[in-house]
Amino acid sequence: MRQFGLPQAFYMSFYSSDLYRDIGRNWRGIGWLYLFLLVALVCVPGIIKIHIGFSGWLERDAAKVVNQIPPITIRNGEVSTNVETPYVIPMPKDADTKADEPRNLAVIDLTGKHKSLEEADAAVFVTKKTLSVRKSRTEVRSYDLSQVEQFSLDSNRVKGWLETAKYLMAPVFYVFLVVFVFIYRAVQGLIYAAIGLIFVNSLKVRLEYQVLIRLAAIAVTPVVVVNELADGFGVRVPYWPLICFVTAMGYLFFAVRANATGESRPGVPGLGGPDFASPQPGA
Repeated sequence: MRQFGLPQAFYMSFYSSDLYRDIGRNWRGIGWLYLFLLVALVCVPGIIKIHIGFSGWLERDAAKVVNQIPPITIRNGEVSTNVETPYVIPMPKDADTKADEPRNLAVIDLTGKHKSLEEADAAVFVTKKTLSVRKSRTEVRSYDLSQVEQFSLDSNRVKGWLETAKYLMAPVFYVFLVVFVFIYRAVQGLIYAAIGLIFVNSLKVRLEYQVLIRLAAIAVTPVVVVNELADGFGVRVPYWPLICFVTAMGYLFFAVRANATGESRPGVPGLGGPDFASPQPGA
């Protein structure tokens, strides 16, 4: 019978040989549920940090640009606006731009004064019939607007899009982040379990590969938690990936060793003691 459950594993994985012995002898499965819950938990602070940063960017920086967007209408494939063109939206002064990057964020020119995005020196260039966007230093993507029957855009509409993005980005990004990190940690657990076979042989304990996967899923808990704390506080340590690997291997060795010692449980053969569930010779 299990002595400890998932909640206890979150903190006892840092120090308890009894926990690792219980995991090796009494838990079932390969620990994927625990690993998924661990990843889902440690990803929360990072998502909160991203949400706060994005919200602050919307209020401080994005608002300066969005407020400069004039009413733009596309009707029967032709762009019109109520401001005099060429209309320039300059690059924000605090933007991290390089010498060979455009000076302007956007230029709307319905007069034909500027013939190209390069001539307008902008990241976005709008004419009566086309929209050009600089994808990179060497790539420009142009879109033909002649097939657009009806479309309108102004600063209020863009603000609405950004507000929607503010509330949707965090949960959507959280789901993708949890799935990605879980897959990464799951593959890592399979590799660590394979390394654990070396510990099994050196300690002369009988543990199946499936059990080692389960032990590895719990043994990485301290590393996962500390790594997320370091990222959250912006701490940078030299050779950090190597330190994490060595620490994880130390905990996995600790987990295997816990299953190589201690009194064996009835009905659990091959864990360092006799199988009391089976008749013994001479019984």
